[in-house]
Amino acid sequence: AAADRLQPARFKTLAGEDAVLTLKDNRVTAEALVREPDSRRDVMRVSLRHDLATARGHADLTVDALVFDKGKIVPGKVGGLQPKTLAPQFQGVIADAEGTVRGKGVVDWRAETVTSSGAFGTDKLDFSAAFGPVHGVSGTLEFTDLIGMVTAPHQTLRVASANPGIEVTDGVVDIELLAGQVVRINSGLWPFLGGRLKLAPGDLRLTVNEPRRFRIEIEGIDASKFLERMELANLSATGTFDGRLPLEFDANGGRITGGQLISRPPGGTVSYVGALSYKDLSAMANFAFDALKSLDYSSMTIGMDGNLAGDVVTRVEFTGIKQGRDAKQNFVTRQIGKIPVKFNVNIHAPFYSLISSMNPQPPPGAFNGLPGTFPPPASAVQPPVSTTKPQGTSN
Repeated sequence: AAADRLQPARFKTLAGEDAVLTLKDNRVTAEALVREPDSRRDVMRVSLRHDLATARGHADLTVDALVFDKGKIVPGKVGGLQPKTLAPQFQGVIADAEGTVRGKGVVDWRAETVTSSGAFGTDKLDFSAAFGPVHGVSGTLEFTDLIGMVTAPHQTLRVASANPGIEVTDGVVDIELLAGQVVRINSGLWPFLGGRLKLAPGDLRLTVNEPRRFRIEIEGIDASKFLERMELANLSATGTFDGRLPLEFDANGGRITGGQLISRPPGGTVSYVGALSYKDLSAMANFAFDALKSLDYSSMTIGMDGNLAGDVVTRVEFTGIKQGRDAKQNFVTRQIGKIPVKFNVNIHAPFYSLISSMNPQPPPGAFNGLPGTFPPPASAVQPPVSTTKPQGTSN
């Protein structure tokens, strides 16, 4: 068997099978196949050489095809295998992994020291994380200390898609593994709606039960592309936005704290193009709704706070507003339109309702085993035509 001497153990005790050991001329040679005992899945082949006279030795570790999948484990039969099955520290970090890992490692030892290194990678690995599903991770990690699970700095992985609410594709992540089972995120970068989305640097300590914090930075997204992605047919807008989206996940779920998008100068336009079903509105209310059909703004700020599984408060503030050239006008509205107007809108709605039009419902069990299991998305918040009862609250 192969077991970890450290406590708590970093990996599960594995079964050594088909072992062959030879002792000749004071030298030991051994070959063995190492399997995960419950799933019966092959993990690696070990080839070992040791000189009893000098206390020096060498081991080659070969992972031909370590397959992760979601099959049911039946003792005594080949079944599903997950990272948390091999290493308990992955519990609550990733789940529902599917893909194949390959690579080679070497361990050299003498009486005083032990050194190890290796390279392991995948062409395609899918999994669920606390922030959402991740697909198509590819790349290779170069280990400078394989036993200590330490990599060289700045290891690059490509990510075909990730979905923390809005799907992002074709990303590149720069990470490294540090001593003490710490994952350091140096950067993450995705093209996003005419701009780009960046994952800010941070450390994830796998052995510590603590909140997982991420900060997403948004640069130069196009307002029209954002609304198109949201499939909000009753709104149109122009403008370019930058901002940040701090996310925190723990055993109680996920939340946004202090999220903010801010428009770049000189601003842009926003239009509500849906039909209005209210009939008995005051003259000023009618003017406000007519103004919403075409507004020019110099600045817009969108703030977001709240629990991802509950209500997220979205605050939209327009300043420097004037009627756009396409707004309905007469003598009275032209005079009123000269008065500076400021709109402040607060929206209280379930976050997964807000994003349901942006991405498909996650697959069943996508968040199994992760802190804060989220409910599936609800139906879209706002219909193409306004109803007799607003779909949120505003002021």
